[in-house]
Amino acid sequence: VDVRSSAALDAIRRHARPRDAGPYGPGKPYSFFRDLAVVGEALSAADALKNAGQRFEGKLRDRGGAHPIHGTLDEASNRLAEAEKRAVSAVGWDFLSDEGSLGQGYVGGLFSVPARTKATLASRLPTEELPKDITVRIPRFTSGATVGYQTENQAGSNTDPVSGAYKTGVATITGYVDGALQDLEQSPGDIVDKAIAQDLGNAWGAMLEQEVLNGDGVQAGNVAHLLGLLNIAGITTTTYTDGTPTPAEFLAYVGACYASTATAYGGPIDTIVLAPRRRSWVDTKIGIPFRWPAQVLESAGVPTNLGAGTEDAALFLALDETTLLTSDVRFDVLTEVLSGTLSVRFRAYAYVALLGGRQPASIGKLVGTGCAAPVF
Repeated sequence: VDVRSSAALDAIRRHARPRDAGPYGPGKPYSFFRDLAVVGEALSAADALKNAGQRFEGKLRDRGGAHPIHGTLDEASNRLAEAEKRAVSAVGWDFLSDEGSLGQGYVGGLFSVPARTKATLASRLPTEELPKDITVRIPRFTSGATVGYQTENQAGSNTDPVSGAYKTGVATITGYVDGALQDLEQSPGDIVDKAIAQDLGNAWGAMLEQEVLNGDGVQAGNVAHLLGLLNIAGITTTTYTDGTPTPAEFLAYVGACYASTATAYGGPIDTIVLAPRRRSWVDTKIGIPFRWPAQVLESAGVPTNLGAGTEDAALFLALDETTLLTSDVRFDVLTEVLSGTLSVRFRAYAYVALLGGRQPASIGKLVGTGCAAPVF
């Protein structure tokens, strides 16, 4: 066996991995969003002719003329088909992971990187593909089996589990930005793709993080909101009441909440989620090395308006017990909505569901007046 250095192995992997990511990307002259706009406009024009009763064969109405760089309508359509084929051939739905962003294609990667950055906790939760349904329903045990010592010739311990179900709605998170048609048509390469996808990814990830942590869970008619982990019934709650809180006292309550949650869950809690201001307050004020009872994640999605309006919360989790279900992210470029002002609408959306209430005992929270805005 030839012993190789890690650098040599990396070089082999880079050589073996397909380096052509598709028709869009750095160094490519084409814009994904421009092709979407051109093909979408051609589809709408063809549908308008058919709806008017005119005889028209085919799906696209070519208005004629080839762009000197982007080529013909058929070439734009073929590039989109190639990008979609590449996305389908990979695991494209998990856009909150590094692997998922590759499956989404180049623009999906531009979207997912800032989304992942903003969604600190959400991007670390176990993720599965969202089934195509309005609600998600999974079985669960509300009580489990028992075990015990067995006396010879006597029956062993037997308790049949009691089954139940956990149901949650599927939420739609979407946003759009409007831009000038001139920017889309005149900007070279992927300049517009980068600006729009990254901007939407930032906003989308920030909202997902806020809802995973503190969503109100409203389910009424066609409205479906995520039920945030802080608002799930049956989780362990520790209250820190203090008009003049100190970091040392806060850490004592962190230990108390960890212990209570781990006891209720019957196993270790591996993650603590804090608002950035809370982590900074502790780190800068304590001034000596100390050890948190679990890994700490800072999340800007932790609310800071709880209680009297100035309090935040600390969240305790056994991370593997909460699952985030996601669809792939979809992009639309709409040219007719704002055609009167020569503007274009860029839209992104995805469907999500959060299975946080399946095992409430795996979740705990620390709240109270001791978590009011810290004084540095």
